[in-house]
Amino acid sequence: MTRNSTVNIIFVIGILLYSSCIETYVPQIDMKDQTKYVISGNITNQEGYQTVTISLTSPVSAPEFIPVTGCQVTIFDGLGNEFVLTETNDGVYRVWITKEFLIPGTSYQLNVITPDGINFISDYDKMPECPELDSIYYVKEDAPLEYTDPNFETTEGIQFYVDFSGTDNDSRFLRWEITETWEYHTQFILSAVIDNRGFHYVEEDSSKLVCWRTQNSKEIFSLSTNNLSQNMYRKFPLNYVNNHTARLAYGYYLVVKQHALSENAFDYWEQLRLVSNNEGGLYETQPFSVEGNIHNITNPDKEVLGFFEASSVDSLKLFITRVDNLTLDYNTYCTYFIPVRWPRYSSVNVYITDISGRNYEMNLQCWDCLSRGGINIKPDFWPL
Repeated sequence: MTRNSTVNIIFVIGILLYSSCIETYVPQIDMKDQTKYVISGNITNQEGYQTVTISLTSPVSAPEFIPVTGCQVTIFDGLGNEFVLTETNDGVYRVWITKEFLIPGTSYQLNVITPDGINFISDYDKMPECPELDSIYYVKEDAPLEYTDPNFETTEGIQFYVDFSGTDNDSRFLRWEITETWEYHTQFILSAVIDNRGFHYVEEDSSKLVCWRTQNSKEIFSLSTNNLSQNMYRKFPLNYVNNHTARLAYGYYLVVKQHALSENAFDYWEQLRLVSNNEGGLYETQPFSVEGNIHNITNPDKEVLGFFEASSVDSLKLFITRVDNLTLDYNTYCTYFIPVRWPRYSSVNVYITDISGRNYEMNLQCWDCLSRGGINIKPDFWPL
């Protein structure tokens, strides 16, 4: 790491459990270091909402998002325009900016004033041009070491790659943002329950058989082509999906956004990537103190975490319904059995379904797909 000195690691969220005979390491951190502002924002060349989040660091033992509400948040550009953000959720501020104000070559700055009068200002960050994403594709591969599942001797899956081509006028500093959505199913429809009224049948409801879940990858993917003769790259590796997950069972939708960065923004993301990899790849709400471009004007000696960047974006999407020659072996988290006898009543509902004329007791995951974190309303973008 190059800028100013080595990275100052203050907040490490991962707890590393190597084996039962090795004690867990819990870092000792001064209380004065446990309350810092975390400000993160990104303005892109894509018309739409531009978002800034403002929070406080949380204790290592109980990581969480602690929002800072009631702030005055403004984005300035180098052309004299200003954009006032509105708080839409606690600690989340956004403003809709039209295409005419989102031009590569323009510099942008963030200004934040907290309710208690603390003023934070970012450096200006200049939005570069983005190389064109040529393609996104996958290759069936055995898992690399970092993706192997300790519960299985071998792991198969698919490795995603991107190709891109840029000109000498495009940025040579890039990062990729990964969003994945997949369809998953439960096995049964609830038909009867035992509760404080005893055993009784209920109206069957198939609405919880199929769900969809969307999540952003916590991995950081970044690359510089500064040392290459051409501003292009073939087969840059992104995320890996193994065969021990339900993500590839019924449909998998991947959105890849390629962000063209300034050199300062790239240095920031590289530091985060290197530190998060060293700590087992855990990149949560605010785990690290890495030097950013936001400054505390009111109290210059008080450190603030985070970065405000201006990036141009190109994106591609890929939908997969089936991977040839890939055998899936994943946990459905559904357990069911035939009880020896039915209890007369239970203060906590016991869920039962009727399978081929027999009653089985089973857990929630067998019939309620919502219990596994998804939604049962098909997303508008879902291809099927």
